[in-house]
Amino acid sequence: FNVKDKDIKKGITKIELRGRLEEITSGKLKNIVGQNRLIIEGGHNIGASIAIANWIKKQIENFKHIITIDDHYIEGGFGEKFISNTIKNIDSSHIKVTNIGIDEIPHSGTNEEVIDYHGLSANKLKQKIIKLIKS
Repeated sequence: FNVKDKDIKKGITKIELRGRLEEITSGKLKNIVGQNRLIIEGGHNIGASIAIANWIKKQIENFKHIITIDDHYIEGGFGEKFISNTIKNIDSSHIKVTNIGIDEIPHSGTNEEVIDYHGLSANKLKQKIIKLIKS
């Protein structure tokens, strides 16, 4: 795979989020996940977390893995809130859950250096997600 940060940035400018929830059905990101479903959600508050959790509860029986990505601390972030709302009162024993984000005091540097150091650059996220999907 040859996905560069500039390609991700260009792709993000073309995203049309209808209600902030969208399934990606084609393109380079979809190619990475193969037959797995790729769903993105642009919410960033507890209300959005609850809305997506309710939607996923209806879909979840076929999910094998849920991956959340925060561009800041995992603890107290969207992913943590999302997971806590999603798995309430359901059997999620068959689902692998992974939260990706910053889990230590961020290092100093430019935004790109810090993001890359913590594994949140497009290339490092791609590598992590591919590894997780294959595991």
